[in-house]
Amino acid sequence: MLYKDLAQRKIDGSFKLPKNYSSKKRKELDRAIPQIKEELTMLRKGLDSFLIEKLKGMAKKDPSVQEKVDNYPWGQCQGISKLIMKAIYKESSPILHKLQKKYKIKKNFGIFENKHFHNALEIGHLYLNVAADTVDLNEEPVKIHTFEDNVYKPITNLYDIATIAEKYWNAEIYANNKHPVLGAYYPIIIVSYGKLHFDQMSVNHFLTDEIKNNFAHTKEFLYHSKYTHKDRSAIKNIIDTRVQSELDKMCEESPKLTEFYKAMLAKSEDIEKAEKKFKRFITKVRPINGNIEKNDTVYYGMTVKIVDPAGDGFNCEKPSQAVHKCSQLSHTS
Repeated sequence: MLYKDLAQRKIDGSFKLPKNYSSKKRKELDRAIPQIKEELTMLRKGLDSFLIEKLKGMAKKDPSVQEKVDNYPWGQCQGISKLIMKAIYKESSPILHKLQKKYKIKKNFGIFENKHFHNALEIGHLYLNVAADTVDLNEEPVKIHTFEDNVYKPITNLYDIATIAEKYWNAEIYANNKHPVLGAYYPIIIVSYGKLHFDQMSVNHFLTDEIKNNFAHTKEFLYHSKYTHKDRSAIKNIIDTRVQSELDKMCEESPKLTEFYKAMLAKSEDIEKAEKKFKRFITKVRPINGNIEKNDTVYYGMTVKIVDPAGDGFNCEKPSQAVHKCSQLSHTS
């Protein structure tokens, strides 16, 4: 779901229905709730068996995956939600397949009960929580909530991500402000359970909107928040090693873009100098044809042209490739 859509529908931190949503539509869906839940519960049973066997196969090649098998379905929220969505479109749920022709079913990712991030499906005024047992194994697999229950709220800013990550993953949060260009795309560094991640959620939810607004919120988070001067000596070497490793790989794969990659991943230890570089960089980010409507296309650089990131007259002819490669940082630990 696009951040723009979330912002339009957000009132007091919760989702609201479109103005043209009638009481007739509400009653139709309310009557269908028992059948929807029954069919989704049956779907979960079949998908659970499929996913467990898939994970077992993966565990044979990578023993670390065995932990996911042993604790299933803990942590499998996204995978389960995606498979349920596919099953609905393949008519595996007759009632939802019928209803989705009249009411668009959307994937919804937000904050559940102000405790953790969670995936759900949304149809009309209903949230279909098809992975309710992936955080607490004692919960039933499928739960259905209404908007009025206020159990879900949208992710509306970088502080939402940071605050819930601290709670949910027992994480340490750092502002990625010493790599000014990389920080524009990945402003949040998350350290959790011994692993370091350049947060992907901030890209998915905010990059399109931030480009339109000259990275105002990102700049505040990086250089004017409680995270700006947080001591990160404990992770300094990990970050430097990680970025240098990715830089080496990228330059080896595409030697002609070496100077651009170096500019993208350049570091500045001085926060004031880093902020100046950040401000210089964001003036160089331009949408191609003014079309920046979808986060996924922006994320892969398809609609963003980055020129002269270091301010030294160097232009990149293939920005999409560069942005895509930098995105790999978020997927390694």
